[in-house]
Amino acid sequence: MRRRIGFLDDLRCSAQAHLANAGVGRGDLFLFFGWFRRVEETGSGYRFVPGAPDLHVLFGWLQVARVIPVEELDLDIPAWAAYHPHFHGDAEGKNTVYVAGDDLQLPGMPAGAEGAGAFGRYREELRLTAPGHTRTRWRLPRWFFSGDDRPPLTYHGNRDRWSLTTDHALLRSVPRGQEFVLDVDHYPEGGAWAYELVSDAG
Repeated sequence: MRRRIGFLDDLRCSAQAHLANAGVGRGDLFLFFGWFRRVEETGSGYRFVPGAPDLHVLFGWLQVARVIPVEELDLDIPAWAAYHPHFHGDAEGKNTVYVAGDDLQLPGMPAGAEGAGAFGRYREELRLTAPGHTRTRWRLPRWFFSGDDRPPLTYHGNRDRWSLTTDHALLRSVPRGQEFVLDVDHYPEGGAWAYELVSDAG
């Protein structure tokens, strides 16, 4: 079974089509990211910290155990998910729900981490935005760079978007992207990297 890591910001119809075309399914791992800025508490509530940068940061994960295409007429909705908005109203043609398993299962990694969750606190390893750059300039582990012989992170095949430092790959992420897929069959470091992020979710 192929393993993929998907970076998700949101999931709309076109995003689901991209995931389906990439073959994302059971066993694959979603890493969710969002746009964050540091805040501080004041006497009248919270406010953004003056001068704090806008950042893309990972905030959660989900390993797919089941894929439910909502358009199916014989839909078997789990009772605990019946409230989910994807199961109500006018569904788009690609409306799909991804259900997590109980435990994270990555090849070569020990068991024990949950199959889905949110990171309990910010830490630098979760930060995608490179220090000193705008939020869409990402700093990733160096092995993310595809070179000439591996399929790149989807939507980022243009070599001009990438540069290398001694320890990292720098990526100018596409401005209109919310779902990027990495085929970790070609990136053996990916499983251990993801496991380390999730196992220290505290």
